[in-house]
Amino acid sequence: MPVWLACLLAVGIVSAIPLASAVVLLVDPTVLRRAVPVLVRLATGALLGAVLFDLIPEALAAGQRPSRVAASLVVGLIGFGLIDQVFDRLTSSRRIVWLNFTGDVLHNAVDGVIIAASFLANPSVGIIATLAVSLHEIPRELGSLGIFIHGGLAPARAYGLNALTGLAALGGAALTLVIGLRARGIATEMIPIAAGTFLYLAGTLIRSTGRPRLADAGWIAAGLALIAVTEQFFA
Repeated sequence: MPVWLACLLAVGIVSAIPLASAVVLLVDPTVLRRAVPVLVRLATGALLGAVLFDLIPEALAAGQRPSRVAASLVVGLIGFGLIDQVFDRLTSSRRIVWLNFTGDVLHNAVDGVIIAASFLANPSVGIIATLAVSLHEIPRELGSLGIFIHGGLAPARAYGLNALTGLAALGGAALTLVIGLRARGIATEMIPIAAGTFLYLAGTLIRSTGRPRLADAGWIAAGLALIAVTEQFFA
């Protein structure tokens, strides 16, 4: 199988992960609504876990200096804050919807670049990268669906918007196949910026849902643990 075909197939699988959230829609709507607070707390933990156990370590492993990583993270935080101001005319819940959508698109595009670059370097490494990204995406995308519903979207619309973010990974992969491994350098520079956007979004979620109770803190910790375990498994 040509490398480009294997690459697009792998990224297509990763992009389809948001589609798997459709299974949640089979649940009774009232049950789904009751599950949203849990999904939002899981998403908060998964966002923090992605920053602590995935994005920052990956940027450092790629050779970026800690000071550069920290500066890029701040750029992501400030940049997302400015984007938030663009959404300032929206209600608080709708701002969360579009912040989450923007963050998902950025992160999925970077994932697509990394997977494609890994296949171009070595197909075996590409397969491992695909598995690692897929496992990270499952809890995060499920939480993302919860964020969209928490923001006031109907389940069907939340599902559609969540699925749309998966196309960003295909776009990132296609760009990499066109311009080659240089795209990975661009994606590496974007990793700590994506970490900053995730930190901002996690803080926004905590503010919008109020101070976490003990049970809420437990679900946030569970989201953190899911990312930590998958990262350790593929370290």
